[in-house]
Amino acid sequence: MTIRTLTWKPDITDRHGPKYRAIADVLADDIAAGNIREGIKLPPHRELAWELGVTVGTITRAYQEAERRGLVSGEVGRGTYVRSHAESTNGARGLATSVPLMPAYAEDEPDKPANMALNYPPPGREIADAQTSMASMIQSPDFPSFLSYQPNAGMAAHREAAARWMAKRLPGTTAKNTLVASGGQHGTFIGLSAVTQPGQVVATEAMSYGGLKSIARNLGLSLHGLPMDADGLIPEAFEAYCQSHRPPALYTVCTPNNPTNAVMPSERRQAIAAIAARYDVVIIEDDIFALLLDDAPPPIAAYAPDHTILVTSAAKTLAPGLRVGIATGPERLIPAMEASIRATCGLASPITAEIFRHWVDEGTADAILEDHRREIAARHLLFKERFDPLEADYVMPKGSMHAWLQIPAPDMAADYILSAERRGVKLGSSGAFVIDRNAAQQAVRICLGTPRERKTVERALDSLAALYQEGGAGTDIAIY
Repeated sequence: MTIRTLTWKPDITDRHGPKYRAIADVLADDIAAGNIREGIKLPPHRELAWELGVTVGTITRAYQEAERRGLVSGEVGRGTYVRSHAESTNGARGLATSVPLMPAYAEDEPDKPANMALNYPPPGREIADAQTSMASMIQSPDFPSFLSYQPNAGMAAHREAAARWMAKRLPGTTAKNTLVASGGQHGTFIGLSAVTQPGQVVATEAMSYGGLKSIARNLGLSLHGLPMDADGLIPEAFEAYCQSHRPPALYTVCTPNNPTNAVMPSERRQAIAAIAARYDVVIIEDDIFALLLDDAPPPIAAYAPDHTILVTSAAKTLAPGLRVGIATGPERLIPAMEASIRATCGLASPITAEIFRHWVDEGTADAILEDHRREIAARHLLFKERFDPLEADYVMPKGSMHAWLQIPAPDMAADYILSAERRGVKLGSSGAFVIDRNAAQQAVRICLGTPRERKTVERALDSLAALYQEGGAGTDIAIY
């Protein structure tokens, strides 16, 4: 059967917001109106970019956004196709009603793309450990309580386990000041919700976690990106902004920064803690990667306990689907944070939290963490073997699950990402992390934990290194 490629030029002149989202919105409208049939192949990235006068990266992000909504599906080497209306959309904005299940880890078959766009730990013993814990939980006389409503902040035993886990980073953490959230992103949400009002501006790094943007939108907040260097957020820039704007909060990912991998030194953490105290700014410190790093500095919360909400998550250190977030902060902020949990989800799942408690109490969590550290170290070696001989410019501290690779001029990161996908390796857009457009870098984040097998990592890194050596876009892309 011949697949017809759609001649489609979306009109985004009257659309507001980022161009990539406007393109995805027009696509959703056209699908909902029946103007585009299921199975139709959308125009290639470069062709549509040429027609609209935008960058290839913009089209890549638009198609990724459409795929996230369940509107389209993409296959490496074949293109992007409109999915069936029944499984993809509901209404003019293309809200997903049936999104395909993601594999537990990236597929390892040679003819499948290697997904190195998502940042979570490599597989280990956690699947077998979860089965054991669940069997024990089902036999427990307390099992009925895990299927019932519980306190918004979490069951007492779960808060105690969460506090013990957080104490690895912040000694002295107590259950009284610790809440159980539905993942790290939810922990950040409740922290910001507790200390901000709609219309306010939150300071953060110029390059930061992409999910922060959606949190800010939902809370009616704006974001201001502050200058960074190789050590992360610059204290002087933070203080100057505090003097002129008095922000209610600073959000930071500094152990390491996502995506630049900068690990902020202890001296700088102390300086930022002092500034926050001086100007009464609450720091939301996203610490979800820190337990994987070798010799990670103490969190900023250790230097400013009265002005910091520290957030971590089991998803980035133990298992991506274990949606247990932990947020600890000053006693005065706990009621507002608990109210935010009540308003957003009622409570984190007691069943999931009980698995986490079991792992912490039995020492399983420590064993899983060590397994992940060993596997990450092995995958670092695979990366270095391929990119060090090329004298590549990258940042990858010990324990980080990804490498931040600079693309040499005059090549563009968007072209590198597109060429990588054509060669069977999926990378995320670096533009998703940009808070301050002036700080955008021609760099890509290469996530090493997602593929299940090392052989898949090797195959993907071989392709990425060859592409890097050829000069970014290689021979895959025609230049207009």
